[in-house]
Amino acid sequence: MRIIQALDALDFGDGVSNDVINLYTLLQEMGYETAIYSKWVNEKVSRYRNDIEKLRLQPDDILLHHFSGESHILDAVLAGGCFRVMVYHNITPPGFWDKNSRKRDPGELQIDEIKERYNYFLGVSEFNLQCLRELGADGPMGVLPNVIDFSKIDTVPRRELRENPQQKLFLFVGRVAPNKKHEDIIDIFECYYREINCNSRLIFAGNYADNTAYYTSLQARLSSLCCRKAVTFTGKVSDEELYNYYKNADIFLCMSEHEGFCIPLLESMYCGVPTVGYDACAVGATMGGAGILVSQKKPQLLARLAHVVLTQPNIRRQILLKQNEWVSEFSKPAIQKRLEKLITLWRQKQHE
Repeated sequence: MRIIQALDALDFGDGVSNDVINLYTLLQEMGYETAIYSKWVNEKVSRYRNDIEKLRLQPDDILLHHFSGESHILDAVLAGGCFRVMVYHNITPPGFWDKNSRKRDPGELQIDEIKERYNYFLGVSEFNLQCLRELGADGPMGVLPNVIDFSKIDTVPRRELRENPQQKLFLFVGRVAPNKKHEDIIDIFECYYREINCNSRLIFAGNYADNTAYYTSLQARLSSLCCRKAVTFTGKVSDEELYNYYKNADIFLCMSEHEGFCIPLLESMYCGVPTVGYDACAVGATMGGAGILVSQKKPQLLARLAHVVLTQPNIRRQILLKQNEWVSEFSKPAIQKRLEKLITLWRQKQHE
């Protein structure tokens, strides 16, 4: 038996691709024969990947098809008679890019056509499974959270980023895209910077090259604000740079309105950063009662909340303690145990 993973593009620094690579490594450590196939690949991760054109599925294989948008590899993944699992990472609704759009995403239309071809549906969150049900999928389902290799974070030494010891660093990690709501974080930071503490910086770590119109709109918004020189967009960064941002951050803000899981929330918690998230989609479940989950976006109120977290050691200590307890639920042994149960279930179903 082989466990094969397939996806359209294996990229560098991408949440889905990182999940695929970490799952591949975990499966190897568990003793399974496994491989990754894709149509496109970033050369930085090419050592993990096989060309999808060379995929030849065998009846005893278990295929994990990672689905996060319109798929261009359906001919390959639907060929043969193996046990197929759709791993659904969710699709950002087109309305975030065009508020007047009433079109359905091409990927959602594909799911409607191919859903009967899968033996099992796997979501990285319960929210994702609910979205699949709304798209008409009604087969057996289960949840396996994104696989996060926290050990990589531990290997990166902390390099000081503050301009002075008293400076406070605000952080958000994620691609610059309309659903991430960077503008809401900017509004909160502007209130904090203008009314509470101008000795502060806001760092947005994430790729902005693929959404230039949205990035340009954020720059235009910043141009009239007091905090304009204190906000940095890093663009796509290496893992080492990313982990160093976490290790320097004083507070993490996430105001995103569409997340199928949101890995940075857990990475932030693991690094001991008080983590604030807006309660939308899978964010609340991913935070699991740890960190600070907010239900409203009131910039002045959230700026004052940040100030409390940054200046009250006892409150900060309580937040970090609960975050640390929660992150342990996503440790390698915990995920391995859940994965082994799923593989056992799939093998039983495969031979029914």
